[in-house]
Amino acid sequence: NDVLKSAIDYEQCALKLKPSEHPTFFSHQAISINGEQFFSAEDISTWIPNIYLLREACSLNDGVIFIKNNQIVPLSSGQRLFAYIVINVVASIKDNSLIVIDEPELFLHPTLEIEFVGLLKKILKPFRSKAILATHSLSITREVPSKCVHIFHDEGEGLEILPPPFETFGGNVQRISSYVFGDKSISKPFDEWLEMQLQDIGDPEKLIEMLNEEINEEMIMKIMSLGKKHHGR
Repeated sequence: NDVLKSAIDYEQCALKLKPSEHPTFFSHQAISINGEQFFSAEDISTWIPNIYLLREACSLNDGVIFIKNNQIVPLSSGQRLFAYIVINVVASIKDNSLIVIDEPELFLHPTLEIEFVGLLKKILKPFRSKAILATHSLSITREVPSKCVHIFHDEGEGLEILPPPFETFGGNVQRISSYVFGDKSISKPFDEWLEMQLQDIGDPEKLIEMLNEEINEEMIMKIMSLGKKHHGR
């Protein structure tokens, strides 16, 4: 509920009841809006033993309706998709589940990306479950520790999967952007200089030793990667 309310300003959520000429078991609990009837989702738990009757009475194709001041809250496409994902993840997860989400940033505002990651953090551990998110989002990457981030590189020499050499959780956005999501198709002058130095010296460890105090974590990772690429070591 709190996760949904971070994205949608509503008082209660409900399911739309199918039109009926006769009163149903749910009519006395229905919310009437503009001639239509809705059944509050807060009352659903009391009807679990009669879930078949509930499914028959509700128009499930309309999905969950959000209500405030006895009016239906209009949703943006992003809010609708966020609600759909959150409700389905919470409803479907069970012990030892694997949740796979492909590029949630394509349809979620950065604020909602953070809220979604927060939801996963709350529900994964109690259910002993895992989640895989394929993403290019700085917001998502900044919300998880570096041990959970895996960078996929393919520069023509085969696929490499590397961890970032710095902590991403709460990390510097510019640093994450340049290292994790840098455009590897553009040859940077610094990369070319490193390649020339490595070709002259021939040993990545000697190059690291030569650079001494001028070197940082990213440079070490880059030099070792270049050494593997050119010398197989």
